[in-house]
Amino acid sequence: MKFFSILSSVFLLLLCGCDSTIYVAFQNSTQTVLETESVVEIPVQLNRSPQIGFINFNSPNSISNKEIKVPYTVSGTAVYGVNHRLSAGTIVFPPGKKTAFIKAPILHNLSYEGDKTLILTLGEPNGAVLGNPTSTTVTIQDVDIPPKVNFLTTTQTVSEASGNISVTLSLEYASFKDITIPLSFGGTATQGTNFSVSGTSLTIPAGQTTGTFNITLIDDHVLQPDKTLIINLGNPVNALLGTNTSFTFTI
Repeated sequence: MKFFSILSSVFLLLLCGCDSTIYVAFQNSTQTVLETESVVEIPVQLNRSPQIGFINFNSPNSISNKEIKVPYTVSGTAVYGVNHRLSAGTIVFPPGKKTAFIKAPILHNLSYEGDKTLILTLGEPNGAVLGNPTSTTVTIQDVDIPPKVNFLTTTQTVSEASGNISVTLSLEYASFKDITIPLSFGGTATQGTNFSVSGTSLTIPAGQTTGTFNITLIDDHVLQPDKTLIINLGNPVNALLGTNTSFTFTI
């Protein structure tokens, strides 16, 4: 009888030998918001270990009776003062509190720059240990329309003895991204005989609203009818095609 009493006591001791470790982690590893949202709330949670003796008991509502502080850092492609106003800081869980929120102010800058990421990473907590996930990525979706690209003019007449001539492309407004526009050449003029070009695309750097490329006309000193050089724009990267997408030189 005494043996069974001791065995029961040992069993209860093992069963009740609860792991009281408190873990802190982000509720989600990813989150997506529009840049027009004024504030995004990022939840951080506390959880106790589910291990109790031999048996796993899920105890998500077990919380601490002490204050817990957790530092966090901020990184990503989103720029402070341009895309958001969240600095590194500390999350504070008051006694008995299971969930806390980091509130990140989101900024709409009215310029096209593509989606940006805001990455938050938890540091070493005071009164808890790190769980999983320890970082979360907030994708800030750009709602602005990419700028349209056009030729400034659509026709021009030049002499074959003009040498180097410049062609200008224009954007509706500046972009925070480089814009690359493919170029194709047609018409009755022959490349290498009547003209030459240095490339088949033009890049307008971020922050700029115009870009130029050069064409070199070749004087073959032969009497012949006028030639046409037609330049067409292809589908640009980080921009849209406008209405003036074809330019015709009469040589």
